[in-house]
Formats: sequence, C-alpha cells, structure tokens
Amino acid sequence: MRRRFSKLRPPVACGRVLSSRLLEVQEAERRRLASELHDEIGQLLTGLRLLLRLNGDSLDALKTRFEQAQVIVDDLLARVRRFSFDLRPADLDLFGLVPALLTLFERYTAQTGVLVNLSTREWKGALRLRWRPVRTELCKRR
Repeated sequence: MRRRFSKLRPPVACGRVLSSRLLEVQEAERRRLASELHDEIGQLLTGLRLLLRLNGDSLDALKTRFEQAQVIVDDLLARVRRFSFDLRPADLDLFGLVPALLTLFERYTAQTGVLVNLSTREWKGALRLRWRPVRTELCKRR
C-alpha cells in the first residue's frame, strides 16, 4: 500500500507546481488587463467626462465638444471590443476554432500588413458541426 502512495507523490507534487504556475499566469494576465483598462479606458472616460461638462459655452463650442465626445465614444467601443476579443473571441464559441482563427488572422493582417494563409482539410466539417448546435441554441433563446 505504501508503494502505491509513494508512486503518487511525484504526480501530486507536479500537479501542485502546475497549479501554482497557472495561478501566476492568471494573476499576470489580470494585472495586464487592469493596467490596460486603467491606462486606456480610464483616461478616455476621464476626457469624455470633461468634455460633457456644461460650462455655459456657446452653441458652436457645445457642438464641437459633442463631436469630440462622439469620437471618444467610438474609440472606447473599439477598445472594449478589442479587450473582449483578446480575452476570448466570441467566434470561438459561436462558430468553432477555424472561423475564430480566420478572424484573428484578418485582424493581424489589418494591423501588420502581413497576410496569413490558413489551409485545412477540416474547414467545411468544422464549420458545419459547430454551426448546427449554435443555430438550435439561438432559436431556443427566442
């Protein structure tokens, strides 16, 4: 009996190390996200709040500030979508791995100008298998 438990200790210790490392990675990602949210989103929201204060300005000044506020809101929406995509692409859950990868590659190409080609034999099957359950699930929610 002791032999069995002695054989199990190394995997248990290995599991602890892996678990500890996983927690470290998760915490590092949380710090990175918190920093990005604070530095990017927080700064834009502060600027937006200042733009939206009423100071007895003229109608033209208010119109200019309103247009600036619209630009900031558009920027905020794009950044929040980017953060959301970076955390977990919705395409992954909705359509499967291949379409999520295609979206990621399109985004990468738009940012860098580097074209990425994906070749897979399982494209049609992957899309078809993932799409049917999603359509059924969406119909049930209505």
